[in-house]
Amino acid sequence: MYYHFPKGKEELALESVKLAGEMIIKNLINQLDMFESPIDGIVDNFNDMAQIIQYFSWNMVFIILIPIPIIILIMILENVFLVNVGELTKPKIDYLSIILSSVGLGAIIFGISSVSAGDLKVSLISFIIGIILVAIFVSRQNKLKQPMLNLTPLKYPKFVIGLLLVMISMMVMFTMNVMLPMLLEESLGTTGFVAALALLPAVILNGAVTPVGGRIYDRYSVKWLVPIGILIMTVSVFVLANINIETSLGKIIVIYAVVCIGVGFTMSPTQTHSLNQLHK
Repeated sequence: MYYHFPKGKEELALESVKLAGEMIIKNLINQLDMFESPIDGIVDNFNDMAQIIQYFSWNMVFIILIPIPIIILIMILENVFLVNVGELTKPKIDYLSIILSSVGLGAIIFGISSVSAGDLKVSLISFIIGIILVAIFVSRQNKLKQPMLNLTPLKYPKFVIGLLLVMISMMVMFTMNVMLPMLLEESLGTTGFVAALALLPAVILNGAVTPVGGRIYDRYSVKWLVPIGILIMTVSVFVLANINIETSLGKIIVIYAVVCIGVGFTMSPTQTHSLNQLHK
């Protein structure tokens, strides 16, 4: 795929494969990672999804995964499907940048998560400290000759807008993947197995719609495609926000499937369009 892309667009081939793989894997993991309780959730869910633990020991869950790293290791050692397409560089590691980003982002996350604990003072202080450290980190990256994180793409307004749209789309999908199973299990009384399966049609539709959105993008660009996708996503999320315990499971499945159709028409075309705004 890399070698068949037009000159100057090879990176898009790699990025497309990477993004597609990430979305598929994340969506599949989200289907499996629905929990019934904070402690026993993952184990119970695997029992619901594949009945592995019912017929074997819990060790089998991990034993099944052993061939995957072995295959990957063999592919690396034998250079199967592994082609070095770039030059090896040895940039200088800026340890201060690592500390600033780690502590800064950690403080922001801690500040936000502490709100639910009721200690607003600690939460606010942590959040402000995090913002200050991240601001220092950003300023430092703009001054370094070899920055840990190249922030130059953020100078392109269209790229920033696309980045925000992708973030919103991912927030919608991942939030739904967490909240819907909780609603189905706690309010509608479904099992973890049913809650996970309820998300499956939407994920399949999202995977089917994404390449269709790519073809539409190739023909009409994002002028009509992305606004339509955002409209579909917004309306369906609004409808989903007004469901209650009287809403049927089938209706919830259909509405969430429509949400994922909107995400499919929005995320991938926006990513491609945003990357096209950057100079090589």
